[in-house]
Amino acid sequence: MVTEEKQITAVENGTFDLVQGDFSPNDALEIVTDLFSMKINFHEVKSFSQLIRFGAKDPDLLQRISELKIAQKQARELINEAKESGKSVRVNSTISIELIDSNASK
Repeated sequence: MVTEEKQITAVENGTFDLVQGDFSPNDALEIVTDLFSMKINFHEVKSFSQLIRFGAKDPDLLQRISELKIAQKQARELINEAKESGKSVRVNSTISIELIDSNASK
């Protein structure tokens, strides 16, 4: 039951709709799991690179990985709840991109 209206559609001011639609719990689980997994993998690769280059892992990266894994688990639980109750799942994911001075703090 995929009714995704638009995917990767640009809107104003550097904001992009990555995912926007109603999905079956199985499809929603696949989409959400893939998004979280890609971001977790990105941070794990960066952490491994830090370990190789500097002999230590970045605690900020480790913290972010932990946060993402917790959020992923919570999202799975919510989607499983929808599946058990026979509901669909609405997933919206927006990316906002800003150009900033490279000397600006994060």
